[in-house]
Amino acid sequence: MIPLLTLHYLPKIEWFAYFVKNESVVLEQFDNYQKSSLRNRTIINAANGSMTLSIPLKGGRGVRLPYNKVEICYENNWQHQHWLSITSAYGSSPFFEHYADYLKPFYEKHYPTLYDFNYALLLVLLRLVKTKSAIAKTSSFEQQPIGINDLRDSIHASSAIQPKEKYIQVFSEKHGFNPNVSVIDLLFNEGPNAYNYLTALTE
Repeated sequence: MIPLLTLHYLPKIEWFAYFVKNESVVLEQFDNYQKSSLRNRTIINAANGSMTLSIPLKGGRGVRLPYNKVEICYENNWQHQHWLSITSAYGSSPFFEHYADYLKPFYEKHYPTLYDFNYALLLVLLRLVKTKSAIAKTSSFEQQPIGINDLRDSIHASSAIQPKEKYIQVFSEKHGFNPNVSVIDLLFNEGPNAYNYLTALTE
């Protein structure tokens, strides 16, 4: 069945594996925003271990709106801080210079809603990973959708696919291998091989 996923900020490796495994994917856009979710958070590997980057929202963490109506707050310069953290974490990775220019514009331009930002960023990431899955969006919210694989709550901060093979991460000698991170970790470290790695996860 076609998977139904919640759109995340710089989604994790396990999230992207569904795009490689399936020809079509549906993204939920009408569910209510949930605090402490990965809708506005991502996890990267940094010098001191896992680091969570969070996008501030208008109305704070307790905002109660449909996901596609939640607005990003730009009162503090979170974009600069996120890009600084990403650069610090991956600047020495083999493929950082190859992909950085594709991602940096997202930390300079203002997007009105969190969903718009995440979706535009997703399209770039999918192109870099070279996946060809068709994307559809929900037209309304269904608590129990029929004929679809509902994975909206299956991927969270502590979940992770345990891969058969590991790749070399920037700080793996210091912290060991960490599969519980954003797909940008895979891109910056593995480059064009990212697609093959994701394919192996689904076999």
